[in-house]
Parts: sequence; C-alpha cells; structure tokens
Amino acid sequence: MFGGDGYYGRIDRLKGLFHVKTRFIHICFFPIIPRESWLVLEGDDSASPARGLRIPLQWKSVQLAWFRAVAYLLAIAMLVDTSLGIGLLLQSLGIVRLGIVASHDEDPIMSAVWLIVVCSLLLIASIILVAFTYRFGKASEDVALSHARLLEIPERVIRERFLNPSSTRD
Repeated sequence: MFGGDGYYGRIDRLKGLFHVKTRFIHICFFPIIPRESWLVLEGDDSASPARGLRIPLQWKSVQLAWFRAVAYLLAIAMLVDTSLGIGLLLQSLGIVRLGIVASHDEDPIMSAVWLIVVCSLLLIASIILVAFTYRFGKASEDVALSHARLLEIPERVIRERFLNPSSTRD
C-alpha cells in the first residue's frame, strides 16, 4: 500500500501486559503525520488497538517512530551503496563486467574499497541505532504504574514485575 494509517513508535512496554503506540498517516510505511496515541493491552496483534485506550499524543513515541524510520532508510541506502561498491570492486578487478560507470580516479579499486568500508560502517551504525531505540521502549516503574491505573491492572502485578528479575520485562 502506498499510503494510509499505521501504528509506529512502540514505547512504555511492559512485556505481556501493555505498550503505547502512535497512529500515523504514512507513505510507503514511513510515518509522516502523528494522529493519536494508544495504550494497548498486549496479546492483541491486530492492526487496530481493539483492546486499549486512546491517550494524549505521546511525543516520545512520535520521535522514536520518526528516528527509527530514518535509521531504517539509512540502513537500506547503505545496503544498496555497499552492494554498488562491491560491484565496482569486482568490475575494477576484471571479475565481472557490469557496465557501471565510475569516476576516472587514479585508483578505482581503492575508491571501491573505500565505498564498501564507509557504507558498511554506516549500515552497521544504523542497525545499532535502531536496536538502541528499543531500549527506550521499556516502561519505567512509575510510567508502568500510571498506565496500569488507566487499564485497571492491579498495582501489585506491576510491582511484582519490577521486583522479580526473572519476570518478562522486555
């Protein structure tokens, strides 16, 4: 689908219980305009928050959705550029003939190697950035208690999750 509505920016997650996500107008799955945020009970993986509450727009969710989208685009671009660099290197070595026109550098092999190295490092960095943002997606105890009150989840359930390290908090 070229455009439409989608939910992005999952934050304040307490695994198995709830999380917050924001509904966006998207173009090609890139979140553009935030519309509303939802506190959703987990266990319902449908596209709409059938089991949840609409809450005020959560800017942390919006910012993370935009940041993740840009990081994913960077990763895709760097994957393509790394592949191009490999193609240029193979062509410069005479292994394949791709018809890729490169600049008239004195050393096309070194140019291709630099392209591969730089793009690979940016690809790795963008993947690490995306993974790092999910660390911000976990709910703190205070936020979890606040959300639990809205969903009428007993406070003791939340406190047990934070006191018991073997509980599922991811």
